[in-house]
Amino acid sequence: MRLDTSAPARIESRAGVIVLDGYGISVSVRRGQLALSDGIGTTRREGRFSKATGNLRRLVIVGHTGAISLEAIRWLHDGGASLIQIDRDATVLFASSRRGRDDARLRRAQAIAPYSATGLEVSRELLVAKLAGQFDVVLTLPESGEASDRIGVAVRSAREAGTLDELLRAESDGATAYWGAWSALVVRFPKRLLSYLPEHWLTFGQRSSPFSGSPRRAANPTNALLNYLYAILEAETSIACAAVGLDPGLGFFHLDTASRDSLACDVMEAIRPKVDAYVLKLLSSHTFSPKDFYEDRKGVCRVLAPLTHELSETARVWQLAVAPIAERVAQMLADSVRQDGPALATPLTQSRRRASQGLPRVRVAKPTGGKLRGVCEACGETVPNADRRHCDACDAKRIAEQGAALVLLGPQALQRMREEGRDPAHGGAPSQKRSATARMRRIAEIDWDRTHDLADPEEFTLGILPKLADCSLRELSKATGLSLRYCSLIRRGERVPHARHWAAFNSFA
Repeated sequence: MRLDTSAPARIESRAGVIVLDGYGISVSVRRGQLALSDGIGTTRREGRFSKATGNLRRLVIVGHTGAISLEAIRWLHDGGASLIQIDRDATVLFASSRRGRDDARLRRAQAIAPYSATGLEVSRELLVAKLAGQFDVVLTLPESGEASDRIGVAVRSAREAGTLDELLRAESDGATAYWGAWSALVVRFPKRLLSYLPEHWLTFGQRSSPFSGSPRRAANPTNALLNYLYAILEAETSIACAAVGLDPGLGFFHLDTASRDSLACDVMEAIRPKVDAYVLKLLSSHTFSPKDFYEDRKGVCRVLAPLTHELSETARVWQLAVAPIAERVAQMLADSVRQDGPALATPLTQSRRRASQGLPRVRVAKPTGGKLRGVCEACGETVPNADRRHCDACDAKRIAEQGAALVLLGPQALQRMREEGRDPAHGGAPSQKRSATARMRRIAEIDWDRTHDLADPEEFTLGILPKLADCSLRELSKATGLSLRYCSLIRRGERVPHARHWAAFNSFA
């Protein structure tokens, strides 16, 4: 058996995010640097990063096999980088970062808020923002009239809701209309591979999975994409809530559940439409490869690397988007227990500090949908440039097929236009151009005849023509200025050119 002695691929930080996946993941510290390793079998990656030049903000681990040392956790903490672990079913297992404000009064206000008017107002603000965002998104979908009307009604109902049940009912009505408008959306895969893919992979279908009755355990690629990006958003929201001094686990309208950050699930509702808009842009502009997804033994669809790496690069966008929401929730809770107290610090957006210095607020960047790794639309192979739609082989084949089609269809189209009295070669600009060319040629022939003796056509037919049989028509046309068609007639002996061209023809002979 031949051993693979090639060097492992290098792990790189992109947009301050590193994603590790595979089996036997290793995170440790060696000589003061963060040492990382991941991959499957002999396909491994390795990398080392220093605090000074690593520019690491997020370390995302996808999976559950491997080890991380205590020293590595401290390295990440000291470097200001957050650690996120996501299971293969897009469940957030762990999200940690530096804890921010530590105020028991704020956490107590959070704990009692669900039983007071404050909890309803916080829930209303989050869900109205979600419904309004869904209304904007659904307007970009085809035939969205009925859905947009129903979501508009849901927005009004949410604003007027007097109880949490009424608020959640309005949110549910809006969600039904919203995801219904997504049902016919098409997922783009390479054309040659469509017959090999499950039919339910080719459209969005419905948001709930047949395996769980909920969005979890997605059955097709679009829902798997949404679940993975929502997991990244949930992790960023948990980190943001902890940074402003809130307990990510104590929610308002998501029930208390073991191993779930219910508050993060509440707060992220306001940002979900931004994730949806990003996915819609991908669906409209990107061709996915079947290698981007995997269907396990139970039929659940998973997102695979390197697509998971590229999607994780959007973490910074969701971090900036959720920051003002988390700070707003913290301020509302603080105001509920001390009306005249000072405004809370804004560690995520730095809005108070920037306002005191007369600086503009930080604007949230938009994720760049459609700039993922390029895939050939025909065969699914990776292309070197994300803007290209075909690989070299398919591009050459496509050009050849188009050329062959033009050869067959061109004369037919020309004949049809002539029968309809629309001959493009006669009348209008073509006729004027042809007349001008003929006039200039005739003037040149007259000038030549004035200074030369009358030539015998047989001199060309017998002395020059036989030697032109192997000459290229393109070369003859370039040397004489005559058209390719006329040069062809001359080479076949059907025409004799004017004597002023004989010298040029004779040079080839």
